[in-house]
Amino acid sequence: MTATDIDAPRGPRLGSVRRWMQAILIGQAALAAGLIWADATSLDWSDGEVVTRPVVPVAPGDQTRRYDPAAVPGREDRGRRPDAPLDLPREMGQLTFRFVDSDAYGRIMALEGAIAPGDAQRFDAALADAETPPVFVSLHSPGGSLSDALAIGKAVREAGLNTLVVADGACVSACPTILFGGVERHVSADAWIGMHQSYLANVSMIATRRAVSQVQTLQGEVIGFARDMGVDPGVHVHALTTPPEDVYFLLPEQIEEYRVATTLIADE
Repeated sequence: MTATDIDAPRGPRLGSVRRWMQAILIGQAALAAGLIWADATSLDWSDGEVVTRPVVPVAPGDQTRRYDPAAVPGREDRGRRPDAPLDLPREMGQLTFRFVDSDAYGRIMALEGAIAPGDAQRFDAALADAETPPVFVSLHSPGGSLSDALAIGKAVREAGLNTLVVADGACVSACPTILFGGVERHVSADAWIGMHQSYLANVSMIATRRAVSQVQTLQGEVIGFARDMGVDPGVHVHALTTPPEDVYFLLPEQIEEYRVATTLIADE
């Protein structure tokens, strides 16, 4: 296993600011078109064995796949890598927490499964109850509640923890918001980092003006959080322009460009 370290940001770049403004403008255009970008809480990650269907690796211009919250992207040769720090689960339902000791990363707290409302409080409790504090938080999730993901991401940074997505691991939808919280963010070049528009569950029960206000507030919080964590907020352009039924997977070079990772792991 080799790793390429990425320089820490040395202040805002003009291109970064432009992409950030572009993300905001695209978000406003989406609102005008009647799209709802808010808290996705009605994802259905069914209990049972994770479906790992072979997926052709993404390439420039071919990065959008149909989003299936009941399946994990996979490749025909998927299996534990000899140097992998932990096994990925074969069964997954709602978000679970487990602790793994790794030679390469020390104590790992693995977050695996869909993120539901209230999981931020469960994360806080599990972290507080840990006999040995983790060094890294490993992620393998189809997403879920964006507000909970944001709260977990903030808790990760406040605790001074690092984040990790191993080879063949999936961090999709709301999950990258947790990833952004890591002081150091180690991401495999063979991981699946996916983004798309989120939506407000049961929007028909909420007045349009109130829904738009919630959308704008959460949009600002998430983009601002990415910026504050050292991630180029321009990465949200891909989320805001991808409908919720699809997912846009980042290329390894985009993971570096947007500083989604501070270390991109090149798995051999």
